Amino acid sequence: MTDVILFKPLYTYYAEEYMPYSLLFVASYLVKEGFSVRIIDESLEPNWKEVVLKELKKKPILFGVTSMTGQQIKNGLKFSEFVKKHSEIPVIWGGPHVVILPEQTLENPLVDFVVRSEGELTILELVKALKQENSFENILGLGYKKNKKLFLNKDRPPINLDDIPSIPFHLVDIEKYIDSNLGGKRTFRMPTTRGCPHKCSFCVHTLSKTPWRSMSVEKIIRDLQEIIREYNIDSLYWADDNFFVSKKRVERIAKSLIKEEIYITWSANCRVDYLDTYDDSFLDLLKQSGCYDLSLGIESGSNKILKKIKKGITREQILRIKNKLSDKKIRQTYLFMIGFPDETRNDVMLTVSMIKKLLKKNKYFFMAFSPTPYTPYPGTELYDLAVKKGFNPPNSLEGWINMDWQDIKLPWLSKSERRFVDTVMSNLRALAIENSLVRNYFLFKLFLIERFDILIPNFERSIYRFFKKFL
Repeated sequence: MTDVILFKPLYTYYAEEYMPYSLLFVASYLVKEGFSVRIIDESLEPNWKEVVLKELKKKPILFGVTSMTGQQIKNGLKFSEFVKKHSEIPVIWGGPHVVILPEQTLENPLVDFVVRSEGELTILELVKALKQENSFENILGLGYKKNKKLFLNKDRPPINLDDIPSIPFHLVDIEKYIDSNLGGKRTFRMPTTRGCPHKCSFCVHTLSKTPWRSMSVEKIIRDLQEIIREYNIDSLYWADDNFFVSKKRVERIAKSLIKEEIYITWSANCRVDYLDTYDDSFLDLLKQSGCYDLSLGIESGSNKILKKIKKGITREQILRIKNKLSDKKIRQTYLFMIGFPDETRNDVMLTVSMIKKLLKKNKYFFMAFSPTPYTPYPGTELYDLAVKKGFNPPNSLEGWINMDWQDIKLPWLSKSERRFVDTVMSNLRALAIENSLVRNYFLFKLFLIERFDILIPNFERSIYRFFKKFL
């Protein structure tokens, strides 16, 4: 018998094979309490309907869906609709989008419950209540329906990350989530923290009601050693929104990696203002412990925009850390956004010039899926300005399906401005291709925009799509 089926819908139009840690964390508590769990990752199981029909014969207690804003909602609703069509098993939704809009999500007829924050204990208590036919009103962090009315219970306090039981990796096909794009042949993703203490005005993480916190260094190293032994890992991505919040913690982790002779390369997210304060000895320690790449949320090359979005960094700092990291032979993955309210063409071109400066004579430069368009998230500080500028927020869960960072339409951009932004973004994204001829071609196109305001149509994508049919 399978008691709980947890579903991770596709993020976008293509498969992205990222470890479903949020579902694994939920499953860890359920498994510890004796419940059986099945995790379905749509990116790996496109035939999930057959799986669901098979699992329904085992009379499960609950189905769960995790979702971000955008296309994942569409795919999650398909799953919920299929479950409802073939059973009366309740469906609970959680994830980043539900945290933003719990009540609106719960209004959807395909959703029976919502988790408004961290879901581990909330879902465990819900499964027990469903099994024993008990009331839901005292389950913290839960939203539910009763007599056609919506109820949102009190918030649940954040859990102690050291209390998380052993992750039941046996519930997923680990080999499908191991890649080789971060300095090693077998790269594993491992989260060690939750939350972010910063208040960037565009960022959805500012909506979290839980503080930044970390697993203990002892638990991190112990879990990492077990993962290396079990799965022969030689590279690690610290899958945290902000790995470097505590310099002392990172220092202890780096020293522990060296002391325990854990020979791996590793990558993480970091802030520019943090790096600007780090001295050579600390950067040397990072490099010695295996640091291969640091992802840096730059967002804009305009000091005006950086101030407006409360990023807490400047152009000058960005250029300084380029040199600091390159001197230590640490790759830099730069992340940018375009399309902020009140962002002018000049601001966009300042971002272009910044990227060109970061790329110049820098063999450790990298960009991936960047820039992305700004997405207005309800509750964030910049959201109110986006609404004033013409953004019309959807009034239903399904209305947010097309609010996808890949192709969101920003109403404050005219048709010509949108064409300009789309052209600039596609040319900048092409710089991720680590080939000098390709990069020089797209740099030339950016030069024509910068100097002569000439927008050459992006026919490369059409050519690629044409030939892809025959590959």
